[in-house]
Formats: sequence, structure tokens, C-alpha cells
Amino acid sequence: MKACSVIVWVDEQRIAKARDGATGGIIAESSDHAAVIQAAIDNVGPLGGTVFIRRGTYLVKRPIRFADETRVRIVGELGFSPLRSTVLKVDSSFPDQRYVFECIKQSSATNNAPIDIEDLHVWNPNWSSVRAGFLYWDGYDSGYFGGPKLRRCYAHYLWRGIHLRGAANHGVVTDFYYDVPRTDVTVDAALIVEAYSSTDYTACFTVHRVLCVIIGQATNAIRIDGSSFHVRDVFIIGGATQNKFDNFSDAAIRLGKDVGAWSNYLDGIHISDTHPEQTALILDGVSSSSPLTRNNRVVFMSMVPKYVRFKNNAYNNTVIVRQSPNGVPTIDDSNAGPGNTIIVEPGSRLWSQAEAGKIAAAKCRVIDLRPGASATGTATIPAGSTSATVNHGLLAAPSKVLVTPTANVGAVWVESITSTSFTIRCSTAPAASTTVYWYAEL
Repeated sequence: MKACSVIVWVDEQRIAKARDGATGGIIAESSDHAAVIQAAIDNVGPLGGTVFIRRGTYLVKRPIRFADETRVRIVGELGFSPLRSTVLKVDSSFPDQRYVFECIKQSSATNNAPIDIEDLHVWNPNWSSVRAGFLYWDGYDSGYFGGPKLRRCYAHYLWRGIHLRGAANHGVVTDFYYDVPRTDVTVDAALIVEAYSSTDYTACFTVHRVLCVIIGQATNAIRIDGSSFHVRDVFIIGGATQNKFDNFSDAAIRLGKDVGAWSNYLDGIHISDTHPEQTALILDGVSSSSPLTRNNRVVFMSMVPKYVRFKNNAYNNTVIVRQSPNGVPTIDDSNAGPGNTIIVEPGSRLWSQAEAGKIAAAKCRVIDLRPGASATGTATIPAGSTSATVNHGLLAAPSKVLVTPTANVGAVWVESITSTSFTIRCSTAPAASTTVYWYAEL
């Protein structure tokens, strides 16, 4: 008979034990702590149950796996220090490039294991020789009813955090802390969403409140191939104050790599303490002839890295920058598709007159809302004259000036554009003074 709840603890002799919460019977005990946790999970049947792992340090020598359709909730204790927490410590014998928790689908006729993991601290002190991840969830060709849920967990020195693959749908990640606090550590990413093929992708996930402290180097903090992700309140902190300037070998966030990312909403993204020459975001359509990265919306609440890059005709994406101390972004859109929009809001700094200028963008539509980035007004062409000079008030010479006269004055154009003024000219002198509306932007 399967247990509804199992309690796991480690005693003073470092022996882990698992007890049936209802009967009190011992299910397993061993110095192999992972084997005891595995036995506890295996004793929870498809009707569902909970494995309580009491505070303490558990040495993990092998991945802990979930059978298909096993409904299990794993609950630890996460306190203010490791001594008050449930800590799963990766052993030096742990296999390289594996995960502490692995949900690998075994049968195409069944669904994945619906799993909840809460309040665990996973720590890899052997990061220099063993690359270990937190959770791998493989939704191969099914799993629409059983995506994982991860709440209030701490990943310390892990090569990868959460790795979702295939049809890993309808899941939740909240309050996830990914910490790589050394400059000499190289990792991959805190959150990876990977597809098997163009028809087998991850979708419908909620990811809220993620803190990534990456003092070393990572490929990305977040990498998504999939759709319908709602990612909110992400803090990505680099290592610039510790003279680590190359935190991301690719980009802090990448949407689209092997298949593409579409209809995702990333809101409240904060990137700080990274070098300004880093790349904040890559939107990659993957295939230039049939681009798959589209209809994404990314809102940066604060951003130090200045580059936003478009590749392989990614299209119909919107990037909003609400605050940037460097007056960024610099847009690399030479390979962008149509319909992309960059909006820079007033919280982003507009530099001095010598440094100010329009954001570099060849294809994307740029809407620059910063004070001093655009100006409007009226000018008057006097009767019998063919010109009027305007003092525009911008911090630099505008790159675009639009003029609209209120009467027929023939052809109208703008010349002598400087950092302080421009001249409006017309081909036919008006018989009466004529008002001209103008708009100028950097």
C-alpha cells in the first residue's frame, strides 16, 4: 500500500531515514541519503502524497527521479541560514551534467509526474569538478496536465537551475534564487526552456520573482524556446563591482535559440552591476526564411547593459526600457524582421548635448519618450518671406524634422539643422504671415 505522506530526516550518525506518516513504519534508512529520498518518493502513489524533508544536510550522490504520473509534493524547510534549512548537498561523486531532481518521461502512453517542490536549498560545493543542475523536467511528447511547480527554492553554485524540455506545460516557478557568487565559476543558465522539435515545445508557464546573482560567467540568465510564458519581477545581478565584466557570454536573456519564442510577456526585468557593453536581450527568429520568434513583449524596469539584438528576422516584438543610467539601448537590428518597436521611457537618462543622439536603429520603430529627445512647436513665415528659423531646444541636432504649413506656400523643406536651431523654407512667399507646425526628434 502506498503512503500518503512520508517524513525524511537525518540522525546524528548521518543516517537518513524515511517513515510512513500514517503508520509510523520505517520505509528506508541508509547512509545514502539520495536513496532514502528516492524511496520516499517511490512510496507515494499516483493518487498523490507529500514527502516532508526535515531541516538538515543531505548528501546527494545520484539524481532523484520521478516515475511517470507520480503525484508528489516535496516540502523542505528554508530558513535564514543553511543550519535552519533543508540542504541537499551535491557530492563529489555526483555524475557530471545531471540534475538533483530529474523527471524524465518513460512512456509515450502516460503523462509526466505532476510534482511540486518547495523550500529546498540545493548546494554544489564541488562546482569546480561536477556540473550539477537543480531540476530537469522532460515533457517529451505529452505532459499537458502535469507541469512542475517550484516554489521558494535556492540554487547555490549550480551549473543549471531549472531546465524544462519538450511539452513541459502548465507549470509555475515562484521565488527562485539562483546564486553564483564567485568570479571564477562558469555556468549555463538559471532557467532554460528547450524544445525537441518545432511541434514539441514548452508553453503556458508562470515565472514570478526570480533573483539571479551571477558574479562569474553564464551563457544566459534566462533562455526560452516556447510560448505563453509570463515572466515577472526578475532581478539579474552581475559582478562589475568585483571586476567581472563579462558575466554573459551570450546575453542576459535570450528569446529563441533552436525553435523560437513567441507570445511571451517578460515584465519587470532588472539588470544591474554588469558592464555596459554586455548584451541585455537577444531576440532570435532562428530561421530567417521562417522566423519563429515573434509577438514577445519585454519590459526592462532598469537596465545597465546597452545592447538589444535582433537575429534571423524576429518580428512584431516590443521592447520597453523604463530606466537606464546609460541612456541605452543600442539596437542591433540589421537582421530584424518587420514590426519591432523599441520604446524608451523618461526614466532613462538622456546625456549631455555632446553625447545625446537618436538610438541607433535601422529597421525597428523607435519611440523615444525621454525629455529632450523630441520637441514640437509652431513657427511663422512672415508675409513676403520664404523662411523662418526655429530654436528647437533639444540637446543635439535632431535627426528628423517634420513641418506642416497651415496655408499653401509651395514646396516646404528644412535646412541648416544644428544643435540649437533649424530653418524652414518654402518655394512661394505667402501674402500673409503663415503658421507652420513642426516636430523634431533626436
